[in-house]
Parts: sequence; structure tokens; C-alpha cells
Amino acid sequence: MMRKISKHSGLTLIELIFVLAIFAVILAVIFNIYVTGFKTFKKDTQRSQVQQDAHLAGQVIEKELRNARMISHTVPGDEETYYCIKLQDDTKNKWLVIQTVYKGKTSTKKVTGDTIESIEFLPGSTGNLIGFIINARIDDNEFDIHSEILLNNIIHLSLPEQGTTVLYYTKY
Repeated sequence: MMRKISKHSGLTLIELIFVLAIFAVILAVIFNIYVTGFKTFKKDTQRSQVQQDAHLAGQVIEKELRNARMISHTVPGDEETYYCIKLQDDTKNKWLVIQTVYKGKTSTKKVTGDTIESIEFLPGSTGNLIGFIINARIDDNEFDIHSEILLNNIIHLSLPEQGTTVLYYTKY
């Protein structure tokens, strides 16, 4: 007994091309979802880093200045030990730093990562308040903090109306 071989077994070229086209569309959709998820993750990570650096800078500024004995926008000439809060930058990065000056020798402590773009200290709404504005940025992720600190040991603070980017202070 002989078997008859059918001429119609298997896939035709058109059916194979159709299946490959559907498979290519499904792969393109999956790849697009992956790329979109990766970009979103990267952007959210950057946004989180910017916010974290700005909040850390604000907390450090508040901790340093709240109980300061004297605050000025100029170097205190009659003090043996004083501190300075400012942005320090090299050609590529900026960091919020606290400098300690003791008997003419300076030591510098880096406080934040390199996302802080600018910082400005302003007179507060009353004499014993100091305001500050911190701007942090990575790529197109930008975050600003505007705040005021109640100064426990200073009754009247004298800062220029236009503000200053460097602040000198002493502690008890």
C-alpha cells in the first residue's frame, strides 16, 4: 500500500511572511515598552537625586545657621574661628561646601552632590529670619527650595536686599 503525498503540506511563503510580520510587530512593541520604561526610570532617578540634594542642602543650612552667634555676607575680621557656606565649583561641577577657618587655616567639607546649581541667602521677612533659595538641576530635571530659618541668637540680621551667595557665620 502506497501513501499519497499531498502537495499541500507545510507553510506557504505568504503564510511564513505573514507570521514573521506579526512576530516583528510584537517584538517592536515589547522593545518600545522596555525603552520607555528605562527612560522613565532614569528620569525619575535623576529627579529623586535632585530633590534629595536640594533637601540635604536645606537641612544642612538650617542646622548650621539656626543657632549661629553672628551671620554676615563679609568675612568677620575680628574672629579667630568662623565658618562659610557657599557653592564651590570647578570647571564641571558645583558643590555646597562648609569651610571652617581656624587661626587662618581653612578646611573644607563637601556637603552635597554636584546637582546644586545656585544658592542665594536673602534677608528674611523679619529681623531674626534668614531666607534662602536653592536651585538644583540634572539635565532637564530642576528643583527649587525657598525657605526661611528662624535665628535663635540673632535679633536683627543685616544682609543686602539683593541677597548674597556666600555667608559667613560664627557659632557659640
